[in-house]
Amino acid sequence: MPRVDRRTERVLWGITGVLAVVTAIALHKSVTPRAVSRPVLSSSTVSMFDPDSLAVVAERTAAHDLFRLERQPATLAFGTPDVPPPPAPGAQTPFQSLALRGVVGGPPWQAIFSGVPNRGDNVVARVGDTLAGLRVIRVRQDGVVLRGRDTVVSLTFTRTWQ
Repeated sequence: MPRVDRRTERVLWGITGVLAVVTAIALHKSVTPRAVSRPVLSSSTVSMFDPDSLAVVAERTAAHDLFRLERQPATLAFGTPDVPPPPAPGAQTPFQSLALRGVVGGPPWQAIFSGVPNRGDNVVARVGDTLAGLRVIRVRQDGVVLRGRDTVVSLTFTRTWQ
């Protein structure tokens, strides 16, 4: 890279300073707000729509529920919580028939369950699987922890050797 003597360097810095000042003045002028004349609206201004026809269209839209397949209002108000019916007296919950048959593998362990509704005889599950509405949270050598919406179930078994 060729070396620039001090005089040329000072001239270039001077030009840079002048250009910076000119740019600042130009930006200031472009940003300064100016008075703008706005058209005055009078009562004789023509309306783009007829207020009566707008009311008719709004009533028709509300009456026909355009976004429902049945074109009728919903029977249940929006935001009403969905409350499941209480279980019948003496009815079993799905996990009451659930039994831990064994634990297999090594880390990560897998559990063998029986009595799982709508499944076969024995079901093998690992952490994260869902059985009868219960999610498998922990599987260890001596037991399993399952979590439901409002309950935690801990299944353990005692080993009997024959």
